[in-house]
Amino acid sequence: MDQLSWRIVRSVYSVLASVAVLGITLNTLLLLTSIKEKSLRSTTNTLIGLCAFFDVIHQMGYLVQFPILFSDYFIDSFICTAVMFLPELGLVSGALCVFSIGIDRMLSITIAVTYKRLPKLYFLKVCVPSCL
Repeated sequence: MDQLSWRIVRSVYSVLASVAVLGITLNTLLLLTSIKEKSLRSTTNTLIGLCAFFDVIHQMGYLVQFPILFSDYFIDSFICTAVMFLPELGLVSGALCVFSIGIDRMLSITIAVTYKRLPKLYFLKVCVPSCL
């Protein structure tokens, strides 16, 4: 890549890293609020807090790449895969967690009477391992 292309990539990546820092901050606040507040202990709110946790892990990946882009150091594919394993795991787990939230909301609407009698712990035992 020529010098102009690198400047464009670095400026765009700076915006992405700034958005990642904002996302990490806000998702951490959401997670802490879900843990601290007693009224947010429903199944849906627990899954939303778990989704926020996985989003924080995913957004850390943008910050891992930041120093490499602004230096002359290049890494090979194996090291990049090893470094980005946890952020990629956070991405997949977050997507599965959003899917679990959708299933939870669909069940609460379609079988509302049975859903209210369903033990919260039983439902979480099914949803949480599917995210991991």
